[in-house]
Amino acid sequence: MILAIYPRTEGPLNDQFKEGDIFRRYPDSYSPGESELKRFLFVKIDNASGVDNDELVSQEFGVPPSGLSLPVIARQRKYRINCAAKLTPEEWADAQDPEVSVDVIVGVFGVGDIEAK
Repeated sequence: MILAIYPRTEGPLNDQFKEGDIFRRYPDSYSPGESELKRFLFVKIDNASGVDNDELVSQEFGVPPSGLSLPVIARQRKYRINCAAKLTPEEWADAQDPEVSVDVIVGVFGVGDIEAK
């Protein structure tokens, strides 16, 4: 599978993406376009047949404040990958730069790198 990782923190609010959040899962055959390569960091994960796609990209909800009936987003995503831990500082800087397109990262990350927040 190929995962699109959010390389930058969108903002401080709970319903905004944070650095390392798993945005979406794609099949191994997926080929991201130029604009996607600038917006996300794509990583290929081998041997991921048992990973639940819906769970990987699910939001985490909290208890709503009194008087509200709708749940509140506690986290935009439940799972993340700490990409900075396995990339060089230069590679990570390129991934965070919205003007630079980074090719799909292959052979660096595995299922064990997916962590719950």
